[in-house]
Amino acid sequence: MADLSYKLAKIEEATRKKDEITNEFINQTKENLETKMEQHVEKREAIISDLKEKLKIHSQEIEKTREQLEHQKYVEKIAIEEKLKSAQTLRDENIKKMLERLKEHNTIKIAEIKNQIDQLESQKIEEKARIIENKLYTAEQNREKEIQKKIEKVHKLVRFSHFSK
Repeated sequence: MADLSYKLAKIEEATRKKDEITNEFINQTKENLETKMEQHVEKREAIISDLKEKLKIHSQEIEKTREQLEHQKYVEKIAIEEKLKSAQTLRDENIKKMLERLKEHNTIKIAEIKNQIDQLESQKIEEKARIIENKLYTAEQNREKEIQKKIEKVHKLVRFSHFSK
């Protein structure tokens, strides 16, 4: 019996040791697993944090680029408006010059035409004066011929009356 109780005590001791070893193994495995889980969670949080940081930086870069594009767009818009104003000013100046040249051309042309009209009128007046002078000359010639004819008639009559007396 002592042998049996010794064996039972030994079996109990072996079972207790086995349970201790099993519990220690379970606890150690559990601790290892928890450590791995914590490391995994920390890694995941670090990755997430790193991604968030990268996204934040990327977002800032995008915002910076957007602001630069907005500024560039604004500057280009102002430059285009200035070019349009400049072009409009040049166009207005060119139109003004063209109008001045047209007025000058018209003034010169009008003066030339008036001069031509005056010359034509002078020529017409001179032509009419020549025609009138010719008519007057012809009329004077005809008058003198008529006067000569009448004088001759009078002379004939006078001669005829001298002969008849």
